[in-house]
Amino acid sequence: MAFSVSLTMLSLDDLVICYSIFILPLAALCLFVKVIADFISKRKVRKRTVITELACAVLALGMSGAAAFLLMISTTPPFWVGEIFRDREMENFQPMVNLVGYDYNECKSTYASYFDMEIDKEVYSDEYPEGTVISHSPKEGSLIEVGNSTVKCVVSKGTQMITVPNVCGVSCENAGNMIEEAGLRYRLVFEYSETVPNGWAISTTPKAGEEVEKDSTVDIIVSKGKEPDTEDTVETSPVTDT
Repeated sequence: MAFSVSLTMLSLDDLVICYSIFILPLAALCLFVKVIADFISKRKVRKRTVITELACAVLALGMSGAAAFLLMISTTPPFWVGEIFRDREMENFQPMVNLVGYDYNECKSTYASYFDMEIDKEVYSDEYPEGTVISHSPKEGSLIEVGNSTVKCVVSKGTQMITVPNVCGVSCENAGNMIEEAGLRYRLVFEYSETVPNGWAISTTPKAGEEVEKDSTVDIIVSKGKEPDTEDTVETSPVTDT
């Protein structure tokens, strides 16, 4: 994997450690090469000069080694060791699994050692049963840190239930408005009534106070007034003498 960073992105700590890791060992190597070259060429070099150069080389190596050790135990390594530690850190990251359509409590128990779960909000749903995960963040496939991540879920409250309002003694038009405002639909059914005036609601089916699913249809029984009287006609036959 390619990895490049411009110098303007480096912090002071990065530059110092970079100097300790790369520049000092290079300087120490140059001193060693110089000392060896002096002996090979049998140049007359004073013993004190040789000792000084060796001491500087050893000091440089020691400082670079110490910097490297501090870097290895650091929890936030600088940019240029990103490739070294990238794979090690990525071992703690795994793709987020899909929870949509599964029971929230079961998921929370199953994945307790992988991530925490919280309910962000609960909403009504005709598609997902009560207690089922509708959506979650992070989404499926996103990288999460195992054991150190929180997944927020939108959980279904199931189908919304509506209480049928009481429209008895209300005009037909107002009764329909009350049903619609409650989140229901209505249908008018007309019947004769001896007590309820024409055009007024007698009752509903289902009855007032019962719970039905949202958008269900409620029959409004509307009065047609009193049933008209019907006169019975009696046919008589002529009387004949015998």
